[in-house]
Amino acid sequence: MINLEASVIVRAPVEMVWDFMSDIDKTPQWDPEVIEVKWQRPISVGSDSNAVIDMLEEARGLELDQRRATGRRVLHQPEELVAAASVNGMRALGWEAGEIKQGMLADFVTLDQPAGLWRELSAAYLVFGFSGRDVTNVVVGGNTVVSR
Repeated sequence: MINLEASVIVRAPVEMVWDFMSDIDKTPQWDPEVIEVKWQRPISVGSDSNAVIDMLEEARGLELDQRRATGRRVLHQPEELVAAASVNGMRALGWEAGEIKQGMLADFVTLDQPAGLWRELSAAYLVFGFSGRDVTNVVVGGNTVVSR
């Protein structure tokens, strides 16, 4: 197995380095493998590292991390975050999914009312008011795989 390593010492404040590295449009300036950055698909979140398997937490993190990086609020509308945590990931994989209707993959979760604080179910309340702890059922391919 070949192991290649490289390192660079950057003499700049951490904030300046973070601002530069987190600006996706500047990637070609620091990564010679990247010629151009184009957004071709809607944004989606995932848990490929299996460090966190909570899509709502991942969606919140998307907004909150970018908020910290840019100093601006509401970079992503709640509806966009819900889509990023659900249908966008399925579609990024090329799967015909994201709706409950005949012929579609039946992958979904049900949520419990958190601590008796049920309100109008909006995208914002879903993303910022719920978490994986509120999941009561997980259905994959039409089969219940988790039920509590």
